[in-house]
Amino acid sequence: MVITHSVIKNPGEKGYASEWNAEHIFDDENRALRGSSFIVAASDSRDKERADYVCDGVADEVEINTAIDELPDTGGGIQLLEGTYDIDSKIIIDKDNVLIMGLGRATKIQTNNNIYMIHANNKTGVLIGNLRLYGAGAGNGSNIGIVLETVTESFIDKCWIEHCGGLGLFFDTCNTITVSNCKIFNITNFGIQTTDCTECAFLGCSIHSNDASGILIDAGERNIVANNLVYENEQMGIYISFSNNNIITDNVVRDNDYSNLALFDGIRLSAADRNIVANNRCMNNDRYEIRINTATCDRNLIHGNIAEGTDHVETISDAGTNTLLADNVTL
Repeated sequence: MVITHSVIKNPGEKGYASEWNAEHIFDDENRALRGSSFIVAASDSRDKERADYVCDGVADEVEINTAIDELPDTGGGIQLLEGTYDIDSKIIIDKDNVLIMGLGRATKIQTNNNIYMIHANNKTGVLIGNLRLYGAGAGNGSNIGIVLETVTESFIDKCWIEHCGGLGLFFDTCNTITVSNCKIFNITNFGIQTTDCTECAFLGCSIHSNDASGILIDAGERNIVANNLVYENEQMGIYISFSNNNIITDNVVRDNDYSNLALFDGIRLSAADRNIVANNRCMNNDRYEIRINTATCDRNLIHGNIAEGTDHVETISDAGTNTLLADNVTL
């Protein structure tokens, strides 16, 4: 296929895509076009002319899912322009190697329905980034920002996830997922919950003001929780349950158990073996700053943490077996 343009731009010149698109000439107009990337505009995006799909502000998942469906089987990219996308049902990533990228907080996906907002199942190579997801709020327990099930080798980066009635992020039986630089807040349940996930990393996120724990790692192996700011959640800051060989390091965990019930801890391990909890700064979590909860917690290393505050029951509580406590500062 040959494409020619009557308008030719020199290096460094600027202009709208419409200046190029208006006078495309195809030598085979009957050949179907299947690109490896598409641009989707919201109903209130400024520059709709350069978009492949334009939403109308009602059930905008239809246009987004159509764009994903039109990607080749090998994957590709979906660029969401600035604006608000109102969705009634979930955005489905139904093939491998798909990128969905917005333009930062200016790209807002919102719903009033009790739905998963973005969902991938049994896929690899997914990248979701630079989006704001605004959920349906309390009373919508199945409303989750992003759900990944049996997904591998994937990334979520620079997303704002808020106001969901269920969870911010939920991963089930995933491995090698990286979540980085996200802000997850005002969620009715857990900010992040994983079940049976291995070798996933949660890095540099701000997770706060959620109605349950900030991060729950359940039945997992060899995950990393590092360099996060986890604060003012109603339950635990970071909760490791039935999970082994994880690393929890260099986090700031403060003011969790925010309603001062003295029921929840900054960092808690339950039925969890051979984990490393190191170099965290735990402050003013209302019960214990760090708690090894049960004797079924075996051979955990609690090293180099600073546990302090005036608003707690105790700094470090160890009911575990063969716990190694070393070089912690308690104030």
